[in-house]
Amino acid sequence: MVEVSLFTARLSDIDTLVGLMEEYYAYEGLPFDTPRAHAAMFRLLSDETLGKVWLIHAYESVVGYIVVTFGYSLEYGGRFATVDEFFIYEAYRGRGIGTQTLGMVEAYCQDHDLHAIELENERGNWSAKRFYDRLGFRDSGRYLLVKHVGDS
Repeated sequence: MVEVSLFTARLSDIDTLVGLMEEYYAYEGLPFDTPRAHAAMFRLLSDETLGKVWLIHAYESVVGYIVVTFGYSLEYGGRFATVDEFFIYEAYRGRGIGTQTLGMVEAYCQDHDLHAIELENERGNWSAKRFYDRLGFRDSGRYLLVKHVGDS
């Protein structure tokens, strides 16, 4: 099994992270705005109360990134984590890197009083759905509804 490490991202990593974000968004077919992504990542990296960003290392290289943001839910009994973004370069998928990464994120959550982990899965991405199912993530039976507020 490949050895995987998570390194807490710092402001000095922002260009690497925005580059990874751009590849992730292209993979998922999502619109990407570089200045907006940079500003949002800057804010997240500057305020540890918002969440945590890790660079995923394997094979002595950065192979992806994962972003966890924090929320609060009475239903979950307090703080919870949302895997906001999770990307591994396609060439490194299927090697156990994602499984190890989410295992480390779960351990982090347990150690930091986070009671649940939520994540989104694009409806047509069946390989990701099967992967998350194997790791114990379940469809909540609810719709995720979004309304953008004040977007420019």
